[in-house]
Amino acid sequence: MARLLLTTIAALSFAASSVQAAADQAGSGVNNCEDTISLYEPSAQNGRDFLLLGIGEWAFGYMTGLNVRAEDHERRDLGGFHALGIGRDILKYCTTDPEATIMEIVTAMYFNAPRIAPNVS
Repeated sequence: MARLLLTTIAALSFAASSVQAAADQAGSGVNNCEDTISLYEPSAQNGRDFLLLGIGEWAFGYMTGLNVRAEDHERRDLGGFHALGIGRDILKYCTTDPEATIMEIVTAMYFNAPRIAPNVS
């Protein structure tokens, strides 16, 4: 568990320090795809994994926050999302739309996730 925490912190630090986020380190979400791809492509494999994990962790946290603020009937099932997988999916989308921001992509991913049926027994 401690190793996962340290890896996550390192990944987030790498992603935040590598791309100058617009609002004083506001997080991966404010970065656009072009900047993300320009960091990913020249990196060694461990750097790539850290970048994708950092983006994925940010994305999962953002989607969790959206769920917390949503009405019960609007909440989404986030069980199918995993940080590294989210990072890879975002990178794949980025190749088709380099001007998109990470936040725009993650918001679309969130709203495409299935809704959780409240009070299902």
